[in-house]
Amino acid sequence: MSKHLAENPANEFLSALLTAIKCLTEPKRYYEKQKGTDEDALTRVIVTRAEVDLEEIKDLYYKRNSVTLENAVAKETSGHYKAFLLTLLGKQD
Repeated sequence: MSKHLAENPANEFLSALLTAIKCLTEPKRYYEKQKGTDEDALTRVIVTRAEVDLEEIKDLYYKRNSVTLENAVAKETSGHYKAFLLTLLGKQD
């Protein structure tokens, strides 16, 4: 089903549906791919997965990007927001 949905990436509804399917069927893989400066996505991943499977996401992130999630967050964020996310990630100063 998801293969059929991916055939038409211009359709916003199908694209959103495919994203939802990926998130529901393989949340760890979906969340470890979320990176960059999209602060909403970054916050959502770290906050919602902190007590569930964040350690596995961190491992997958490192395997995929050759940099720790903590280092990526430290590089892409600043101030209290940075401190908050790093605390949730378990990094102590």
